[in-house]
Amino acid sequence: MKPFYALRRNSNDLILLTPFLDRREVVSWEDEDIIVQLSGSCEPSIEETIQYRLYSAIDAAVDAWIQELKYIPRLINSALAFLVSYFFFSFVVRDPVPVLDEMLLSGGAAVAVYIWTAAKNRKSDLATKKRMELKNLVDASECRVDESLSAYEQLLNVYDEMPPLTLADKLTGNDETLDPVELPAQSEVVQAYLGLYLRQFDRYRKAIDALDDSRMTGRQRERLSARLLTMSRNRKIDLPLIALFRSL
Repeated sequence: MKPFYALRRNSNDLILLTPFLDRREVVSWEDEDIIVQLSGSCEPSIEETIQYRLYSAIDAAVDAWIQELKYIPRLINSALAFLVSYFFFSFVVRDPVPVLDEMLLSGGAAVAVYIWTAAKNRKSDLATKKRMELKNLVDASECRVDESLSAYEQLLNVYDEMPPLTLADKLTGNDETLDPVELPAQSEVVQAYLGLYLRQFDRYRKAIDALDDSRMTGRQRERLSARLLTMSRNRKIDLPLIALFRSL
């Protein structure tokens, strides 16, 4: 059994941390029960939200997995489309500027075949079977109350209530670093899943990598703090979630 965690914020937003965010987990997932743990009661509305989120995570993970699995055939199809189109427009269609037109038209044909093949892969028998297997596990999943998760929710709520300017400075070490906290035993797993959750997006990945750079000078930290604050105000990143990840 691999645990899934659902964290609730003061805004009632639900953060679902699941191994389905890692495409390698989708490939290696075995026929085992799915147990979703959350700190509060398993209300029907919460279970429906969790089911929807898990379905969405499965669809995204299977799409990424099948595209990676079929990458070489997709690339070969695109290359063949380019060559066939190029020779067709070279010998059949005559125009004053043959090379430019042929390259553009052949490139367009290659891109079209690449996109068409990707769409076909998403609907392939293999991808459909994998989706059905995983979603059947979700349908049979069990919801359990784990009060220890409230420690993460309380910490996240502290960061939610903290002014963004203060939080940005704490993250970059311009004010004070984040206070050390004592968390339940599963904190390493929660951190790993939260890292997968955040690193889906390039902006979070870049922010976390920048915060991990120990060679930054004071001026660089000040600029990073300002950038994080601006991204937070523009709702491009969630500073409290990054702070929770760093605290873990």
